[in-house]
Amino acid sequence: MGGLGLPCFQHYYWAANARALVYWQEGDAQELSANSPPWVAIERSGVTDSSLPALLFAAPISPAISGVNNLIVLNSLKIWKQIKLHCKLPETSVHAPVYCNHAFPPSLSDTSFKNWRLKGLNTLKNLYINKKFASFAMLKSYFSLPDTDFFRYLQVRNYVRTNIPNFISLMEENKLCKILLGSPGSKKLITSFVDVFAERINFTTDSLRSAWEGELGLRIGSEVWEEGLGRIRTCSINVYGCALVPDPQIALFGHSPSLRNCSISMQTTVVYGMVIAKKVILRLWKTDKVPQFKMWLSNFTEIIHLEKLRYVVGFSNKFCSIWQPVLDYLSRSKVDPNTRSVS
Repeated sequence: MGGLGLPCFQHYYWAANARALVYWQEGDAQELSANSPPWVAIERSGVTDSSLPALLFAAPISPAISGVNNLIVLNSLKIWKQIKLHCKLPETSVHAPVYCNHAFPPSLSDTSFKNWRLKGLNTLKNLYINKKFASFAMLKSYFSLPDTDFFRYLQVRNYVRTNIPNFISLMEENKLCKILLGSPGSKKLITSFVDVFAERINFTTDSLRSAWEGELGLRIGSEVWEEGLGRIRTCSINVYGCALVPDPQIALFGHSPSLRNCSISMQTTVVYGMVIAKKVILRLWKTDKVPQFKMWLSNFTEIIHLEKLRYVVGFSNKFCSIWQPVLDYLSRSKVDPNTRSVS
C-alpha cells in the first residue's frame, strides 16, 4: 500500500528481501546466466546438502541438516519463513526441485535424479501432465526415462503424496510463487510483492461506513465507498481549482455519483483537492483557528514540484492533462509555486 494509505513498512521490508529470493530460482542450474549477480554463486556455495530452490519451496529443516553455512542465506530464510506464515503458504510447493532437495533424501544420494533434471524433469510440477499426477509410463514416454527408474518414481511419488495434500490434481498457482519464478529484472517487482502481502490483511470497513452514514444522514453505496477507499490508497496530494456542487461524499471520500460524467483527469484532481483540504483541517483541529483558502493553496504549492517529477518520465502528457488547469488557476491567482506564497 502506498500513496495516502499509511504504508506497511514490514511489507516493504519483506518485499525488498524477497526481491533477492527471485534470483534463487537459478540456484540449482548447471551454470548461472550472465545476468545473475555474483552474489548468487556465493550464496549457492554456502549450501551443501540442499539447493537454493529447495530452501524456498521444500519443507524447512534445521540449517545444520541442510548444510547452510552462509549467514546471509540464513537471514533470508528467517524472513522467508515470516512471509510464508503471513501468506499462509504450504510447507512444500510443487516448485520444489526433484534433485538436490534436503526434504527428499534420495535426491541427495542418488545421482539418477540429476539425470532427471538434465532431461527436463526439474521440479515436482514437471511430474504433472494435464494438471494430473502422471504415471510412470507417461513420464517414461515424455522424458525418456529408463525402466530401471520405476523405483525412483515410487520414491518421489511417495514424497509428493506425503507433503502435498490432494496431490493427484495440480493446485492453482500461488501469486507469490508466480512472482518468485518471474524475471528478476521485471518492473515494479517490489510493488508486486507488497500488493500480494497487502491482500492478506483482512480489514473490514463496514463499521466505518455505517458510522459515516449515521453522521451524514444518508446512505453510502458500496460502489462509492469502495471507489473512495481505492482512491485514498493510490493518490498523492494535489488540488484542482474548479467549482463543484457541494457534496459530502466528494468531501469525505473523493468520489460521488455526481462525478461520473466528469473526465478522469478532473475526477483525479478533485479527489486530491479534497485530500489536501482535509489535511489543512486536521492541522488546525485542536486550535481555535479557522482554515483559510490561501492555506489550502499554499499546501498545494508545496507538492506541485514533486508531482511534476512523478510524471516527467514518460508521462508528461498526463501531467499536463491533470495539472494544466490548476497551473492556469495559480497563474491567474498570482500564486508562485517557487515561493510557496499566496498573494
